[in-house]
Parts: sequence; structure tokens; C-alpha cells
Amino acid sequence: MGTLVDRLSDRLSALDCPFASALHPAADQVQQGTYDWANSHGLLTTMELRQSFADRQYGILMARAYPTAPIDILQLIADWNTWLFLLDDKFDIDMLGMHPTAVQTMITNILTTFRGETRGYNDSTMTAIQDLAQRMHMLTDSEWQTQLLAELSRSFQASLWEAHNRATVTVPSIAEYRTQRPYTGAVYCYLHWIEPAYSCVLPMTLREHEVVQQLIRLTNEIIWLANDLISFEREVAAGDVHNLVYLLHYERGLPLATAMEQVIHEHNNALATFQAYCNQLSFRNNGIDEQLRHYVYGLQRWIRANYDWSQTTIRYQQEKAQAIGDNTTSEK
Repeated sequence: MGTLVDRLSDRLSALDCPFASALHPAADQVQQGTYDWANSHGLLTTMELRQSFADRQYGILMARAYPTAPIDILQLIADWNTWLFLLDDKFDIDMLGMHPTAVQTMITNILTTFRGETRGYNDSTMTAIQDLAQRMHMLTDSEWQTQLLAELSRSFQASLWEAHNRATVTVPSIAEYRTQRPYTGAVYCYLHWIEPAYSCVLPMTLREHEVVQQLIRLTNEIIWLANDLISFEREVAAGDVHNLVYLLHYERGLPLATAMEQVIHEHNNALATFQAYCNQLSFRNNGIDEQLRHYVYGLQRWIRANYDWSQTTIRYQQEKAQAIGDNTTSEK
């Protein structure tokens, strides 16, 4: 089957991605800044993590996703993203995600801290959040913050669903997984950052328009389908069943190659539909249309950023997969 990197490269090359690459001119500065921030808050808990941080490129991902953002906003987004990735590792790799009660306690503390209620936490995750919250309150308005926390809460509830599955050794159905997957990756949270990053504010009537809602939904779907392909080996090696490739193999008995081909097909169909919706939009030279143009550009940047970053980060290239069946699971 070739090496892990070769297989990942083959999968990436099969994914359609017509949007041009972009990178913020201060990308290296932001990458170093987010390392310094995470290290100063005690989030880089091992020597290996500190040494490999540059190759994980968490700051570079944000510099690709928001290539024209003001530097203070971009650094805040990069630090927020780094915190969220490291939290995800706590859930998935450090086995916190095996304990629903502990996950629920952490979620409650995180949301409380983001809302500005400090309780003298000594935990590095909480002190980092206090810093993020203070900077968010300085750089964004309260309505935007409320919406972000609502998205974050929904993502955490999906993480709690995963934790219950792990604790009970439950393999979710494909139908149930498709309901939860748009939230487990927190993509809607990242898309919410488009407005401060591009200095655009969509009127509620425009945000709720069917075409805009479909573009947001499809951006999320395109990203999570790509990520399930990209992270497959890493997740199977960790005994994690929350991956569409695995579930197609498990529930429908598809060979892994066939399951991957189906996910690639779904991704490319979703991208074609995204493009069709984009073509329905016509931008005129007025303020509202200019805001929408920036927002759609931000969605396209995110699709491309995820694609480009996945080719260079070591996050998905570190762990070899064991044979399917060595790690999991019982029937639901």
C-alpha cells in the first residue's frame, strides 16, 4: 500500500480544490507568536510537542485561512486555534475523551471563563482562555462573542457525544455520525472568525439567506469530509471510530479503498455544489455586496487553507494505523 505519506498524498490529489493558495505576509511571525503564547501558558506539555510545534503549523493554517486579516486579529485567531487543537488532543490522544463527566466539567469551565467569569483557575488551559477572552473582548463586539460561544457550545456538545461513545465502546451509525460531524470539528466557529478577519459584517437577513446558509454548510461539509480522509490512519491507530471512512467500512462492509473513494466522491460533489451556489451570486458595487464578497472569499480561503495545510503539517502523519479490528469495538 505504500507509505502513510504516499497514501495521504494520493488522497489529497483526488480532492478537487479550484481556489488559489494564499498566505498572510506575516505568517512566520504569527507562527512564532502562537508558539510563544502556547509555551508561556504551559500548553506545550512535552518536549516532543515543543520541538515539533513548528511542523504542526497551527499558526500557518490561520495565516492561510485569513491572509489579509489585521495582525492583531490574526494573532488572536492563531492563538485561539492553537488552544483548540491542543484541547482536541486532550480529548482524543490523552484519553480525557474517554471520561464524559470530566469532559462536561471542562466544557462548563471553558464556557464560563470565556464569558468573563474568572474563578482563579490554576489549570493552564483555563489561564490561556482567560487571556483569549480578554483579547476577544477588546477586538470584537459582544453580539459576535455571544454567537461564537453558542457555536463553541454546540461543538462541545458533539465532543461530549463522542466521549459517551468512547466510554461505552459504542460505534455510532453513519446517520447519527453525519448529524454530529459538522460540529465535532468546530468548523462553524472558525467560519465565524471570517467577519472580524475581513472586517465584514453580514446583515442578519443576508446571513440567513438560503444561498449563504448553503455556502456555509457546504464549506463545513467539504472540510470535514477532507479531514476524515486525511486523519483516517491517525484516528484508527488511536482506536477512534469517529471517521466516515471507518464507519462505511464497519457498517456497510466496504473495503477501505472503496470507502475512501466514496468519501472522495462526496467531497468533490459538495465542492461542485458549492461552486454552483457561488455562481448564483452577483456582486454589485455597493456596501452590502462588498461585505458578502469578502465573506464568500473567506469561505473559499478556508477550503483551500485546509487543503494546503494538510499537505505540510505533521499532525496527520505521525502515527501508523493498526489493522482494523485491533482497536475497537462493539455493536451499538
